[in-house]
Amino acid sequence: MKAIYMMNGAMILNHNMKKLHTCKSYEDVSKNIILEESAKLTELYVTINNNGKTFDCGCAQNCSQLYNVYVKECDNNFDNDYCRELENFKLKYEEKMKSINAFYSNWITNNSQKTKNK
Repeated sequence: MKAIYMMNGAMILNHNMKKLHTCKSYEDVSKNIILEESAKLTELYVTINNNGKTFDCGCAQNCSQLYNVYVKECDNNFDNDYCRELENFKLKYEEKMKSINAFYSNWITNNSQKTKNK
């Protein structure tokens, strides 16, 4: 009888160890996903900051291309934190675009006035 209890105990212990190993695997996968998403968000913010240079059309295009690739992941992904941060990035991008639009609007206005005065 004692041998049966010991055998059952060993089986239960083995089963629980397998569960722990499975949990560890999920933990590792989760950490990798978090690191990958963090790297993508970092890339977006490094791109939008343009190494301290003026936010220009080339920078805007790079940001847009990266964002469009990354935001597609939110269609099949339920990581609300990641997708929410992508939305925050989009808002920052739209603010930066206002500065480009204002610059070119002023530039066009000034140049069209110069042309009229000639």
